[in-house]
Amino acid sequence: MRLTIKLKLFAGFGLLLVLLAITAFIGINKLAGMNERLNSMADVSAEKVRIGARMNQNLLEISRAEKNIILSDTQEKVDEYTAYIENEREALLEREKRFEALTDAEGKVALKEFQDAFDEYYTVHKEVRALGRLNSNVRALALSQSEAKEPFDRAAQAIQTVIDDLLAKLGQSADYQLQRSIHSLDLAIDISNSLGAVRRAEKNIILVPTVEEMKSYSDDISAKAQEIATMVSSLKPLVDGDAAASLSVFEKASASYLDVCDHVRDTALENGNNRAKALAWGTGRELLDAAQKQMTDIVTDNDADMERDQTLSDQNYATARNLMLALAAGAVLIGIVVSLWIAIGIGRGLTKAINVTKAVAIGDVEQDVEVTSHDEIGELLTSMRTLVEAEREAASIAESISVGELDVDLTERSEKDKLLLAMKDLLNAERSVKDVAESLADGDLRVHVTPRSAKDSLMRALGSMIAKLQTVISEVQSGAENVASGSEEMSASSEQLSQGATEQAAAVEECSSSMEEMGASIAQNADNARQTESIAAKAADDARGSGEAVAETVKAMKDIASKISIIEEIARQTDLLALNAAVEAARAGDHGKGFAVVAAEVRKLAERSQTAAAEINELSANSTAVAEKAGTLLEKLVPDIQKTSELVQEISASSTEQNAGAEEVNKALQQLDQIIQMNASSSEELASTSEELSAQAEQLHASIAFFRLDGSASEAGAKDLGKLAGGGNGKAKSRLALPRQGKNSAPPVDLGDEEGEDKEFERY
Repeated sequence: MRLTIKLKLFAGFGLLLVLLAITAFIGINKLAGMNERLNSMADVSAEKVRIGARMNQNLLEISRAEKNIILSDTQEKVDEYTAYIENEREALLEREKRFEALTDAEGKVALKEFQDAFDEYYTVHKEVRALGRLNSNVRALALSQSEAKEPFDRAAQAIQTVIDDLLAKLGQSADYQLQRSIHSLDLAIDISNSLGAVRRAEKNIILVPTVEEMKSYSDDISAKAQEIATMVSSLKPLVDGDAAASLSVFEKASASYLDVCDHVRDTALENGNNRAKALAWGTGRELLDAAQKQMTDIVTDNDADMERDQTLSDQNYATARNLMLALAAGAVLIGIVVSLWIAIGIGRGLTKAINVTKAVAIGDVEQDVEVTSHDEIGELLTSMRTLVEAEREAASIAESISVGELDVDLTERSEKDKLLLAMKDLLNAERSVKDVAESLADGDLRVHVTPRSAKDSLMRALGSMIAKLQTVISEVQSGAENVASGSEEMSASSEQLSQGATEQAAAVEECSSSMEEMGASIAQNADNARQTESIAAKAADDARGSGEAVAETVKAMKDIASKISIIEEIARQTDLLALNAAVEAARAGDHGKGFAVVAAEVRKLAERSQTAAAEINELSANSTAVAEKAGTLLEKLVPDIQKTSELVQEISASSTEQNAGAEEVNKALQQLDQIIQMNASSSEELASTSEELSAQAEQLHASIAFFRLDGSASEAGAKDLGKLAGGGNGKAKSRLALPRQGKNSAPPVDLGDEEGEDKEFERY
């Protein structure tokens, strides 16, 4: 196969350009892949972690608002927290949709499990919210303190009026009416006591936490109400006048009070607040924990996805780097080999041609021109071999004609001495060829060779050689320029990639700084929450101690009330005994007058004792009610403070989790920054490699520039070998002119008057 220099140049530099294009394509493709993965980490993985944290926060907000509904004392607050829960749920559902759009099939399965767990929790939450909306305990207490108080006070006042009237009439009763008056008084007192028992049971049914205890007090209320109705029916026939009117007022007031009491009892039996607490802190807490666990698993999986993306990005970077280094090394090696191959081939061929030309120029026609290549240099050497053979033939003819006088100047023997003239012309032509060879050795390819005749094979071969050399050098220059241009374009692309990586690194650093500031804020919130938690815990302990003290006070007041009841009963019995004594004194007549006076005084003392005991009992009852109210408020305050402490603990835990999440995101951003820095470094290395390749192409272009070609108006004029200088004296000159010798004489060839030196020629 004939491998021309053109084919070698096209093949070598074409392969080099293909490798450069492949290197650039792979580099850009891999960098684009790494950029896409980095964008995926920032836009998908980190976004999923952020959305998961926000969804977990929505869960905590819903749970916190649920507790606030249970603890609310007004319907307005219940409605406010209900609306807040719905807003948080809508935000949670919207984030679920965004999360589902970002996650893969496995993540969607985990999200579906979370949705199922949240739906179960939300179903229980709606029950808790419905029970909390009942607010039965608070409403029952409000009814007891407002609507029930007024009819109870009227009923108590009316029955007390009946008792006072019966006591007043008791001292004026005749003997046969005394027993009836005493029985009436006993019924009135029992009615008053039963009414007080109903009032106490009404308060207790509001305060007890369990339905069983509520039902027990409810049964007591029903029994006492029945007793009151029975005793009122028994007392009606026994009273008249003001007592009957007061008893009628009592009957109406007690009926109104018992109606309100039934309403209070029914409302308290709903037990909405306590049932809501039990449901929220039992099943609701378990389902919420399950939903939070699912969300924690989702966030953990997203963290693993981010780590996996980082590992894949590192692997892609290593693969791209190794492949680009291998291709770059291969391209450099191929460029060096092709350059050496072409340069050595051209240099050796030209050296052979120049040596042959010099030898022929000095008359050495015994040169053996060996042709080993099949390219333009081979063609040039073939032409040179033809020239040597022609010269050898001429020398043989000259030797045959002239015996050993080849070193002397040729002088024609006559005007018709065509041989000597031909030899002279041949000598002049050889000298001209020598000048051309020296110009070639000096790198000047601008000479023009004109054949002296149609049979001038030497000049034609020399002209063909110069033309071939001009073509070869032009193609080498063009190839070097193309390589330099491609290297510059690849260097520009690498610089653009490096600039993009630098801008990404700056953006990631700004994001990392923002995350650090957010982490500091979260840590400060967590510290404040811990301090608040400590204060709330201390307040709860103090309130609990105050509640215990109030409970002891209530117990002591109840003991005092029971003792006063005993004193009141003693006073009543004493009054009855005084009445009996007065009756007996009346029966004794004059003998019993002194005893009657004593009995009257005792009766007065008993009445005063009974009155004082009643006042003390009333004060004790009022104090007991106030103390019980204080105890109730403290009992409510302690759970509120404890709940506040629990909520603060949850806030602290949430802040800690948010702080940990912010630290994880910050670490991921730092790792992302490192990867971008590595990409920038790789782009800079690629740019450096491109610059080195461009420098080598410039060096090759500088080496080829040694040869001067026709291509600009500023270059020296072409050398014409068709003009040969000559003269009649037969002496050789640097400018040779071949005289006309008839029809066979050759056209003149002008070789110019420059003569190069061999030391200026650079050997390859």
